Amino acid sequence: MEVSASAGVPEAIAAEAATGSTLPPRLIKQKIKSNQDPRRVRPFSSFGVGFKVDTLGGGIEFATPLSQSFNLRTGGNFLRFGYGLNLDGVSYASKLHFQSEQASIDWFPFHGGLHLSPGVLYFKNSVSSVLSAPPGQQFQLGDATFVNSIDDPVTGTASIGYAHRFAPMFTVGFGNILPRRHKHLTIPIEVGAGYMGAARMNIKLAGTACTSQGCFNMATDPSSQASINQEAALINEQLKKYQIYPIVSMGFAYKF
Repeated sequence: MEVSASAGVPEAIAAEAATGSTLPPRLIKQKIKSNQDPRRVRPFSSFGVGFKVDTLGGGIEFATPLSQSFNLRTGGNFLRFGYGLNLDGVSYASKLHFQSEQASIDWFPFHGGLHLSPGVLYFKNSVSSVLSAPPGQQFQLGDATFVNSIDDPVTGTASIGYAHRFAPMFTVGFGNILPRRHKHLTIPIEVGAGYMGAARMNIKLAGTACTSQGCFNMATDPSSQASINQEAALINEQLKKYQIYPIVSMGFAYKF
């Protein structure tokens, strides 16, 4: 039986038959449909760019497919802002510096927008503060109470850092930067967490403060230094409660 395109069978099917293929027309149609399936992707065959705002700061990310169900995604985040607080009579004028890079594997188990994304975060987050206390007023360090000098008031600095730079992370999201169908613009949403470990604060103070035992230079007096170290230890104990950092992200992306 002769198969022709004019008989209503696609030209590609007629070409298969003309070469002597033993596949029936129904299977040839399925083969052509599979080859033309827009969801089928080749590794690194395209890329997408996303812009986002999240709890790590503002960021940009890039993605490329690894297979129909997996993407490789990388990006960076950046944020700076200042805030102030008062702790035991000491004012902390702080500046927060967020800077991080991340890499994730996005797995789409249902071939839709839902994805599970294990990854790693390289972060250089830090906090720096300028410390001061009102002249002539009381402030507390550890268990000791001091009265600040009027002529040589106490000032200093504090910094918060992390012992490790790399953190494992895991997120769950909806929205594919690289949609498998004929679509380019998407709005990805993501929630998760990264394990950053405990941060540590260091405090340095200079100036003169007084107790019932007399007045001392905070930078050189051993008992004053012990109080400073005790204050830092109390703060570091509180910081141990915040070793997991929440990640909430939303943005938009475009597939090229």
